[in-house]
Amino acid sequence: MASIPVVVGRVTFPSKKSANSKVQEIYSRHTSGVCPLTGADLEFALDVLDLHPQRASIIAEGCTGIVVKQASDQKTRCLAVIQDNGEMEEFSARVALGIAPCKPMLSAAARNAVAKQIQEFKARAFAQGSVLCATSGARLSFEDAHVDHAPKWTFKAIVEAFKQEHPDTPITHLGTQDLFQNSSDADAFRAFHDVRAHLRIVDKKENLSTLRRSPKSAPDEAELSNEAIKLSKVVVVSKMSP
Repeated sequence: MASIPVVVGRVTFPSKKSANSKVQEIYSRHTSGVCPLTGADLEFALDVLDLHPQRASIIAEGCTGIVVKQASDQKTRCLAVIQDNGEMEEFSARVALGIAPCKPMLSAAARNAVAKQIQEFKARAFAQGSVLCATSGARLSFEDAHVDHAPKWTFKAIVEAFKQEHPDTPITHLGTQDLFQNSSDADAFRAFHDVRAHLRIVDKKENLSTLRRSPKSAPDEAELSNEAIKLSKVVVVSKMSP
């Protein structure tokens, strides 16, 4: 069977295998979990991430960098997104390149389960007008922002805690979405999420885009105080949306 070319960013590889060889070269140049990728290696890793079918869930808690690390199964090495809270979210280059199948993710199913609540929170936050971004200083329109989970209960932390209490929750892949197989499990996660989540508005133009440029200066503290009063419990920081 003839090999099918694969386009990663601006590079066309003659086959999936040759594209994966480039990933393996990056693995060989970097010590697991020590330093974020830079330069051409970072550019290529970002391009690989763009191809991943679960990219939105992978970067949902922000992306300040990408590292090479030992996979959680301890059998292979992988790439991982560094989230805004410093935690790492692994992703498979083999899945991104179409070499390995995409397995349903609990985190993706969980995010779909609370999508309506997230949308409603965003609508309430912008009910009185624009919102100021704490990191970039930009005044955000509804279209420029998305909703993030503040520490300590980041979305990943909520999902991990739910997984510990419900270790065998079945997940299914339907069309392009990962979903809870049983509606009762989706309801259970929504309730679990709602008592822990502290939601905040963030700038969707930041993070991945800022990996290639210098960070912007922070806004005036008085402005941030006024925004905090306006949004009550909504804390505003810069992040990238899925």
